[in-house]
Formats: sequence, structure tokens, C-alpha cells
Amino acid sequence: MLRKVFLFTLVAALIAGCNSKDSVTISGSVTNPKGEYLKLWRVDVNVPNLTDSVKVSSKGTFKFRFRASDPEFYQIGYSPSEFVTLLVNPGDQVLLRFPSANLFPDYSVEGSPDSEMIRNLETRLAGTRKKLDSLRIVYEAA
Repeated sequence: MLRKVFLFTLVAALIAGCNSKDSVTISGSVTNPKGEYLKLWRVDVNVPNLTDSVKVSSKGTFKFRFRASDPEFYQIGYSPSEFVTLLVNPGDQVLLRFPSANLFPDYSVEGSPDSEMIRNLETRLAGTRKKLDSLRIVYEAA
């Protein structure tokens, strides 16, 4: 009898632990990945700290799981110079889709409204940089 109670308690604890409110999952797919691994960095102030890395499957899929007690910025990518930025909250189930080997700019994000806003900001910022570069070229030619 005691053994059954212990086993039931153990199973209940494992199920409760898997559905924790501070658990974050970032999963997705990459078409024709550049590298074998994707890396995850947690950004402290302005310094990225490598948190985890996962091997991209032969089908191009990946999954990170970790705990976060507060909203935090993360970067996911091949290297510290080739990444996309996410703002994840505890409990987020983020789905990323990268339709090409280049992670930016043609990616989509679901399951994290804050990360979707970051994506929109980065896309608009890239457009503004392109316009400024065009203006600089015209200005220097004049």
C-alpha cells in the first residue's frame, strides 16, 4: 500500500513539474540550416551569456526548454553576430520558423506577443537603416 502511495505521489510530482508556470519552450524549424547547432544566449544588460545549444535535427527542427521566473531577453542563432532577439515571459511556448538558412529578416514567431513586437521593431529598424544608407550614398555623391 505504501509503495502505491509513493508511486502515485512521484508520478503526480513529475506531471506537475512538466507543466510549471515558469517553464519556457522555444521550438521551431530552419530550412537548410547553416550550422549543425543553434545556440541560446540570455542577455544580461547588453552582454549575451551562452545558456544552451541544441543540435538541429535532420528535418531542420529544434527545441529549447528552460525555466524563467521573470521576462527576459534571449538571442537564438548560429553565432553572437547572427541571431534573432526574443523577449520571453514565464510560461511562453514560442514557435519560430526560419524559411531560409539566414535567420533574419524572414522569420516568424508565434506564442510570444513580446517577441512578435521585437521582430516588428527589428524589421522596421532594418528598413530605416537601408533608407539611411541610400540617403548617405546620394549625399556623398552630391
